[in-house]
Amino acid sequence: MAKGERSFVTKVKKVTDKKNVLCPVCNSEATPVVFVKSVFAEKTNSWKFNKCTILACKCTEKEIYGL
Repeated sequence: MAKGERSFVTKVKKVTDKKNVLCPVCNSEATPVVFVKSVFAEKTNSWKFNKCTILACKCTEKEIYGL
């Protein structure tokens, strides 16, 4: 049986439900962030985008945001 369509609101809610995740290193709250990496594909001679959701906290802030 089909799962059914999910709306944009339910997709965002699913990602943001993990608000109480604590970082084991700095003991601060980790927030979900969508990380987009652009990769050049030589075979097709075009740019591709890899998206993944990662958890960002205070100890990984410089690596993720480049601050």
